[in-house]
Amino acid sequence: MRPSYNTAEETEFTSTSFGVKLRVPGGWSVNQIALTKGSCVAYFSTGPYKATTRELRPSVVLLVKQPEKNETLEEFSKRFLSKGSFEPFAPSRRPAESCIARKGIQSGMYGNDGDGHGRLVIFEKNQPDFPGLIFEAPSDPPKADSSDGVQHYRARQIQARIPGKLYYVVVLDAAASIEEPAMKDYANHSCAMASNSPRCSLIHASMAG
Repeated sequence: MRPSYNTAEETEFTSTSFGVKLRVPGGWSVNQIALTKGSCVAYFSTGPYKATTRELRPSVVLLVKQPEKNETLEEFSKRFLSKGSFEPFAPSRRPAESCIARKGIQSGMYGNDGDGHGRLVIFEKNQPDFPGLIFEAPSDPPKADSSDGVQHYRARQIQARIPGKLYYVVVLDAAASIEEPAMKDYANHSCAMASNSPRCSLIHASMAG
C-alpha cells in the first residue's frame, strides 16, 4: 500500500494488489503500512482524546488476507474473536453481502480509563470481473525538460490484483471512556464502514494492481 496523494486535510492510500483505496484525515497518525506474512496491514491512530486519567488514541486497523485453503469467512473471523466477549452489532454500512460485525469488550484493558471496547467488521470480496483495470485517479501530464529532441515517457508499472477471494477485517480499539469520539471516527472515516463516503473509501473494484 502506498500514498496516492497527500494534503494537509487527508492522505489517500492505495493497494491495487489487495483491492484497497482509502482516505484518512490528516490528523490521524500512520503507525504501520506493511505487507507481512501474506497480509496487507494498515494501522492508524485517531485522537488524542481525554480519557479518565490521561489522553488516549483509538486505533483503527485494516487487514486484508487470502483465505487459507478452504477456510470459510466464519472460520477466519474466529482468529479475531478469541479474547474477550463479543456480540453482534449492526454497522451503519455493510461493505459486502457476506459480512460479520461484532462488538467486543476486554475487561480491565485500560485500567482506570475503562475496559477495552472494540468493533470488528469482517467481510469477503471475490475477484472483480475485469481485474485488468486500475483505480481511477487524476494525474498531471508528464513534464518535459529543457533538452531538445523527442522525449519518451514510460508508464508506471503496477502489480495485478491478487486472484480469487480476499478477506477483509476493519478493527476499532478504544478505551470505554473515549468510546463515543472513537466511534465517530470509525463510522465517519474508517475504510470499511464508509465505503460510499467521499472522505474515505474501501473500494473493491476492477483493477490491475
